[in-house]
Amino acid sequence: MEGFKGLTNKFKKFQRHPIRTQVDVGYGKEYATVQHETQWFYHDPPQQWKYLEQPAREFKHAIQTEITRVTKQTHQLKKGLMAGGRLLLMESKKIVPVETGALKASGFVALRLGGQSTGMLR
Repeated sequence: MEGFKGLTNKFKKFQRHPIRTQVDVGYGKEYATVQHETQWFYHDPPQQWKYLEQPAREFKHAIQTEITRVTKQTHQLKKGLMAGGRLLLMESKKIVPVETGALKASGFVALRLGGQSTGMLR
């Protein structure tokens, strides 16, 4: 997200290497993107489309605060980013469409260092 780039740059002093760290938050089911992008699909409230984008916007400041708090506490940007990613996933799971539960269960947070994924946390 755009707003997190500036925050990431603030924590360069905590890194021993140039920042090439990011966190991916998403859902692993093959139909996740279609569910996320299709407005006309009906979902019982509070379920909705844009189940990642909406909480990312709504909780932007809380996510930034969590990234800052954990990074300062641990002196590790990757731990701060993972904490922010977990917060986004937690908020997203409150509104992700649930029919069978498979989509919700496929949620993940993955750390990516230098373009390489280091694995997923569900």
